[in-house]
Amino acid sequence: MQARSIKPINDIIQTSEIITKDNLKTRIPLPKTRDELFTLSKTINNLLNREI
Repeated sequence: MQARSIKPINDIIQTSEIITKDNLKTRIPLPKTRDELFTLSKTINNLLNREI
């Protein structure tokens, strides 16, 4: 049960590791539930969408 509960966190971590300065087009998938992880994922994606 615990592994299932941290799966969304692991998904965010795995996707974040793919994102580099040479690969800024990848985005973190938004979880289906609108909870803290949804807000975190959306915030990270919004940061990536900012133009420098």
